Formats: sequence, C-alpha cells, structure tokens
Amino acid sequence: MTPPEPPVINNPKRIVVILPKDRALEIVESLHAQKNINTCNIHRGRGRSTAVADAVSYGNYAEVDVISVIVEAERADEIFEFIFFEAEINQPHGGFIYQMSVEKSSVFKIPDLSEVI
Repeated sequence: MTPPEPPVINNPKRIVVILPKDRALEIVESLHAQKNINTCNIHRGRGRSTAVADAVSYGNYAEVDVISVIVEAERADEIFEFIFFEAEINQPHGGFIYQMSVEKSSVFKIPDLSEVI
C-alpha cells in the first residue's frame, strides 16, 4: 500500500526579502500575527553595497538577513505589499524584495493537539 500524496500548493510564489542585519525576525512575527503566515525561512548572508559614496566604505562587506516565504499565487501580491511596507523597503537602505514562480510546494500544517491533551 502506497502512502497518500501530501497536500501541495500548485503554482505558488516565493517571495525573497533581503534586509539589514537583525530585521528578519520582527517581519516574520508580523507575518504570523497579521497575515497568518507560519512558514518562513530566515538565514544570513553577506554582501557589498555599491550605494556607499565614500571611498573608505565602498565595497565593505555587510551582513544581511534573508527571508523566504512561499504563498499561494492568489495571496502573493497582498503578502509582497505587506512585507514591502512592514520592512520599510521603500526607505533608503531598507532592503530588497522580489518574487518568483515555483512549480509546487508542500503544505505544512501544525496538527491540532487539543483533542490529544
């Protein structure tokens, strides 16, 4: 007997956000509290800014937070806009955000344990 196929989201969108160091957790908490998004990944990266005008700082490495969120295509624009303004990406040095199509993604749900307890 083969196990049942796990539920999937067909044609979801992946939203990737690159933020200044130590900003990701507050955005993920806002996604959870205000948009009921519970499946985000956070990791760190390092990069160089070309926006720095002085020769001393130009090209110095800086750590950044990277958030990755997969959402249903129907909610992608809503969540993209929410993150854009919540993370203040529209401000100077606020970060960078983009989204892309994904073929499919597994649905992850936390089981209801209220009946077990």
